[in-house]
Amino acid sequence: MKHCTTCQHLFPDQLQVCPTDNVTLRVARELEPGMIVRGKYIIMEWIGSGGMAAVYRAKHRLLNEMRAVKVVAPKFARDEDFLWRFRHEAAIARKLRHENAVWVEDLDEIEDGRPFIAMEFLQGQDLRKLIKGQGPVSVERTLKLGAQVASALSAAHKLGIIHRDIKPDNIFVTRDTAGNEVAKVLDFGIAKAKESALQGGFTATKTGVIIGTPEYMSPEQAEGQLGDKLDGRADLYSLGVVLYEMLTGQLPFHSDTPLGMCLHHLQTAPRPPHELRPDLRIPEAVSLVLMKALEKRPERRFQSAEEMLAALRNPTEGTQRAVNGSGAFAPTKVTEKQTRLKEEPTAALSSSLPAAGEAASLAAAATRAPMVEAAQPTPRIAKDFVPAAHDKSRRLRIILAAATVIVFAVAGYLLLKVNKRRNAALREHDAAIHNLVVQKLQSSALLQSRGQNITVTVSDDAVTLSGSVPLPGDKEEAGNEARDIPGVSGVINNIVVAGLQPPPSTSSSKMETDNPGQAQTPSVAPPPKRPARNSMPAGGAISQKVADLVKSGNQQNDLGNYDAAIADFQQALRLNANSSEARNGLVRARRAQKTEENVLQKK
Repeated sequence: MKHCTTCQHLFPDQLQVCPTDNVTLRVARELEPGMIVRGKYIIMEWIGSGGMAAVYRAKHRLLNEMRAVKVVAPKFARDEDFLWRFRHEAAIARKLRHENAVWVEDLDEIEDGRPFIAMEFLQGQDLRKLIKGQGPVSVERTLKLGAQVASALSAAHKLGIIHRDIKPDNIFVTRDTAGNEVAKVLDFGIAKAKESALQGGFTATKTGVIIGTPEYMSPEQAEGQLGDKLDGRADLYSLGVVLYEMLTGQLPFHSDTPLGMCLHHLQTAPRPPHELRPDLRIPEAVSLVLMKALEKRPERRFQSAEEMLAALRNPTEGTQRAVNGSGAFAPTKVTEKQTRLKEEPTAALSSSLPAAGEAASLAAAATRAPMVEAAQPTPRIAKDFVPAAHDKSRRLRIILAAATVIVFAVAGYLLLKVNKRRNAALREHDAAIHNLVVQKLQSSALLQSRGQNITVTVSDDAVTLSGSVPLPGDKEEAGNEARDIPGVSGVINNIVVAGLQPPPSTSSSKMETDNPGQAQTPSVAPPPKRPARNSMPAGGAISQKVADLVKSGNQQNDLGNYDAAIADFQQALRLNANSSEARNGLVRARRAQKTEENVLQKK
């Protein structure tokens, strides 16, 4: 996109001059404070970035109100499948108008075609910072905020919107005009677009890929279920994990690996919060409400957000009832088997990845262990982690999910090794170019004539020269010598002309390089200076040619023709090594080319 520094408006890439101020537009890669997006949002500051988008605080020009503007990251600018899904999900999320959900006010595109959404701007902090700063949250406050989140989920689920990524980071705590604390759920409808992006553009119903935040994902997500196979009960499980962490200051499960965390969600029953932290005096009724939300099987959890909302508002009544087929509550009874669970310790499931041959035995062992029925609450729940019972099909899905993660882990390991080898080869290539440049400079008849102080660095085949030389011709000669080395993709000549100094008669000068210890051979008398190669008539002809090449390079760079842009900038630097425009353009083109290569490799 292009930016006018006079009126601050943004324009499409094809424009060169601002139609209002008639000044040359500059290329802008990211939004900056003061820029005006779509003629209505003034960017005030950058708030943060994630893997999918960047968020800015912006002011609506006409309403004079603050908004949060979320813009899709540049790496997705050409991913049509992701862009379509982002727009589609944002349009759906805009239909959700609830006091505990952040409202999407506007959906539009910035001038380079990337979509953005404008949302209400909130002041406060997310639950992640609240828990980290304060530790365990009081029972009353936890129930109040949890009920507000459940209310927002209820409204969303009625519209067919499943969040898929409920976690403390996506729950914002602010205050209303009366000063009351209010929970706001962020990113409704956007998680599905993120899910599509993480799958590499495949449909959202693909299984076998684990998507989500491992610490808070439901067992269904841990198994790799995506898209239409998930329903609102997955969000209720995630909310149960969040409330568990709020009450106790700890997650229900702990593991050093994402796979270990997924296996816990699939097979390990959490300790009730009132037993985990007896020092906090958590009411058993509240503890059992969370245990029901954390049931492994969706049919054993709360069947709707309304049910969970009612239990959070009245935990005592909820512990005296269990869900029957009609969705109403009925009295519960404590079985003798459940009472004995506390005296029958069961080994905790390890969070480490089992070997491929052990997966079946691990799943089979899990079926032999008793499971606490959270739908039939009892104060006598085993303190140890208790593996849950699963039928044969569920064991098979667990094994398939583990095997899928193993495959991805092996593929990632192999890709890492390939990248390491590639990086090592690039470093060796740069080192070889460095040595060739140093040797060429040291053998130059012109550069041997006077004391020099030149430093050579090489990165990605590009040579950077710095230091000082006595005469302008020496600087140009050094650049020409470096450009003649095979494999050099460009030369940035930062050498400073310091002026001619009489050399000492009894000492030899040395050229400082990245390989010290190689001294120059002193000469008695300087040979005649030879003309610089690739020279042009001095004066305005060179300046005009350099300006034309820089302009052409910028145009090619904006169009994504990075090879052509690099060639133009390099030719401009051959004519005028001091051209900062050409040098900066070459750096931008190389960075853009490298970014594009990284995106293509990830795809």
